[in-house]
Amino acid sequence: MIREREVGANDGPVVASIAPVRSAATLILVDMRSESPRFLMGRRGNGHVFMPGVTVFPGGAVEAGDLEIAHRFALTTEAQDRLEPKSDFTFDQLAALPLAAIRETFEETGLIFGTYARFDNPPQNWSDFAAHGLSPWCEGLVPVARAITPESYPVRYDARFFAADANGLANKSVDLGAVSDELEDLGWYDRAELRDLRLARITQRILRDVECRILAATLFDPRERMPFYYVEDGVLRRDLL
Repeated sequence: MIREREVGANDGPVVASIAPVRSAATLILVDMRSESPRFLMGRRGNGHVFMPGVTVFPGGAVEAGDLEIAHRFALTTEAQDRLEPKSDFTFDQLAALPLAAIRETFEETGLIFGTYARFDNPPQNWSDFAAHGLSPWCEGLVPVARAITPESYPVRYDARFFAADANGLANKSVDLGAVSDELEDLGWYDRAELRDLRLARITQRILRDVECRILAATLFDPRERMPFYYVEDGVLRRDLL
């Protein structure tokens, strides 16, 4: 366990009661074709309760439809091993995580991380995705981090972060500026460009973790251990899972 820093009152808004934690998933799409890797990110509108005005990766909460089809898109053994430690999730709850990351990315950006395979009888929240004649490609996602929102926030998530190569996208030519009503200034950013944007501390940390894996050529290796960030006794902890 690594003690990174004290967590103070400025880390989030003061709330009257502790919000429940929802399971969530985030997709870190990495374009490796340029000299500097680029990441798909967008800025959350100022009207959002959770992280308003902050530049984030696409993602969101696991929904009932993700759990409904989880048994149809099984995790790889390596990904399951990486997601299971310190988790009391069932197999379907674990398998729903990459599905949620892919679905939320599609809803927020229009980009489809999928394969040309039959996707029969999709739940309602997957119907638009399935209409493209594609199935989600969960095997292309690698778990790279986990983070639980501190108790000081009005909305809290137990989020798993997945990395994926942008080459796995089925529709790379989407006009990102015309798609999302949730993320503003959506686009591909390299690390130098991100220095001028407002990022949450946890996003900055996970970006550093991802950059280290890129340098070590282990980003897409699910056997690589991943950091788990959480607050305990007012201190931000970082375990390796």
